[in-house]
Amino acid sequence: MNHRRIDLGRCGSATPSEFLFLQTSSQGECYSSFVVTHFKYNKNDYATELEKKCQVSFGTLALVICVGLQVLFIVEFGDHKAEIYSAYLQNIAMSIAYLYLLNRRRSSKGQTRLIAICKWIGTLTPTLIGVIERNRFIAATGIICFVLDGLYFFCLSYVQKNEQK
Repeated sequence: MNHRRIDLGRCGSATPSEFLFLQTSSQGECYSSFVVTHFKYNKNDYATELEKKCQVSFGTLALVICVGLQVLFIVEFGDHKAEIYSAYLQNIAMSIAYLYLLNRRRSSKGQTRLIAICKWIGTLTPTLIGVIERNRFIAATGIICFVLDGLYFFCLSYVQKNEQK
């Protein structure tokens, strides 16, 4: 029997609301260092004392929810389709999270245009394959990601330009 481990590490992000993302990797690797890094170094990104106190419990709850959802995807769609469909939904969530992070921090701290352009192009390529294969789900979610990633790139460029003044 081929067992899969859930990749929890890619959930790590800058704020608790951005923690609702989970990806599985085909190799089944676990990048838990991202989660540890999040809890250890991102305390300054929380605006209130309550957010700081709830960081670990909310993050743990979010991880449990992510694992549960990923397991449901695998049960419902099988390994291959679960990876594809959940990855696109997670990609949309990450695109929104990048925009949220940029707005919340009111700076480009920890963000680069290289990351933005790589995510933008990185989502476009498999989306084109999905369009060629006439997969409406991949086409629709890929287009949403493409638009959000483009918006993020231009917003980040604007913020960085203003920071240089």
